[in-house]
Amino acid sequence: MHNSLCKQVTIRWTENEVPHITANDYESLGFGYGYVHARDRLCEVSGQAITLRGERSKHYGAEQFSTIGFLKTTNLNSDLMFRLRLPKPWVANELNKLSKNTRAYIRGYVAGLNHYVSQMTEEERATISPDEVLVHFEEEDVVRAAMRFGIMKELVEIGPYLVSSATQWRETPPH
Repeated sequence: MHNSLCKQVTIRWTENEVPHITANDYESLGFGYGYVHARDRLCEVSGQAITLRGERSKHYGAEQFSTIGFLKTTNLNSDLMFRLRLPKPWVANELNKLSKNTRAYIRGYVAGLNHYVSQMTEEERATISPDEVLVHFEEEDVVRAAMRFGIMKELVEIGPYLVSSATQWRETPPH
């Protein structure tokens, strides 16, 4: 498999569908891993990006429900929580702190994800549930995915308040 964005990467699957990636540099290695990850978990990775961007309401409706950790809340509350805890300036700052090799790997990984999506046939797209949204992946999505681990304890602590607020606004009459 070749891509003009990456020098060269070879992906070989064993008879048990285990991928083996050979690459010349970090960006190519990331490309291979992103391609494989998209092939095996595209809907999951796209859904994660939507959630961590705080865009569930945009794609699935504000009043629909989402699960954060083990707590069920509205998409609107989920979006608010992730936008407050993973704001764009913080994510950009963390991305800029990464080493050259790590940034190259992430750049390749995102290119691999997006390349897989761009190469999908109509038949392959038809096998995905109509409720699933596929996004154009960005480097910031990878950083957000890593940063979410730092806020998980916080989610457990504030989660009950998010859940209780999910219906509170409907029960309070306007003044």
